[in-house]
Amino acid sequence: MAPIFASFTAIAAYLLTSEVTKKHGAGLLAALFIGLAPSYMSRSVAGSYDNEGVSIFALVFSFYVFLKACNTGSILWSVGSALSYFYMVASWGGYSFIINIIPIFVLFTLVTHKPEEAEKFNKIVTAYNIFYILGTLLAMQIPFVQFLALTSSEHMASHGVFIIVQFYQFSQFIKKYIGEEKLNVLFRYAIIGLSIALGAGFILLLLLGQTKWSGRSMTLLDPTYAKKYIPIVASVSEHQATTWSSYFFDIHFAIFFAPVGLYYIYRNRDHNIVFIGIYAVLSVYFASVMIRLLLVFAPAACICAAIGISWLYDRCIESIRLGW
Repeated sequence: MAPIFASFTAIAAYLLTSEVTKKHGAGLLAALFIGLAPSYMSRSVAGSYDNEGVSIFALVFSFYVFLKACNTGSILWSVGSALSYFYMVASWGGYSFIINIIPIFVLFTLVTHKPEEAEKFNKIVTAYNIFYILGTLLAMQIPFVQFLALTSSEHMASHGVFIIVQFYQFSQFIKKYIGEEKLNVLFRYAIIGLSIALGAGFILLLLLGQTKWSGRSMTLLDPTYAKKYIPIVASVSEHQATTWSSYFFDIHFAIFFAPVGLYYIYRNRDHNIVFIGIYAVLSVYFASVMIRLLLVFAPAACICAAIGISWLYDRCIESIRLGW
């Protein structure tokens, strides 16, 4: 199964990269690089018996379907993103990576979008609302998740962003009735009150024991946590901090071109490409904390490298044509 799903991952990487760059060449490069990445190759060889061979495909494909839903505003694609997320939840506990990256992306878009981009932002809101509601309900059907999808600290970001997005959309709705000046004052006080309420609610849940930071989350947020409180976890070689040599041997040449892709992302700042930037930055941080998570960083590095090389190639061709 692992080599079969590895081929699916290459297709998903092509689709995701083509969707964010609108360049088929970059997508083909991403598919090639993910097929050569030693980090993913080690988990996708014939005879391997590990859920990660399946789950990395689910991870990349979930991102592609969600971005497709954001670009089209289609309810069908939004439902597809929830179903893809459900498949990821069923296959691997690393699904928390998806349910945190997507809310961070939506919150970033909410903060940075311009008034003239309201229609584009509304499509993102539509995609996120359906993804959050349907995805959470589906995740609760998995035996090891169930009500953790509502009470776990790993899901709190998705709950908070969903509430903030609904509040923002409501404020835009009443704007036409009370005027922009009064709305700004009301919005300022409401944001302060909502932030206090969300923070107090989370603290209350922590004190009542209804939610708590899992050992896995604390290990990622505080690299010294496992050594202090869960020594058996810290003793596993896959849970050690990543060395510089591991980045090269696991990601290979893509590690040199990934920063070029990040530079291109910084230059463009389109919401599609920014999503890849958020994915890459967060995954490289988590990979630096735990060597096992280089597997999550590998697709991001391959996609960023493909974007960077495609951009450099286009610039070189443009320079040659101008020279002629």
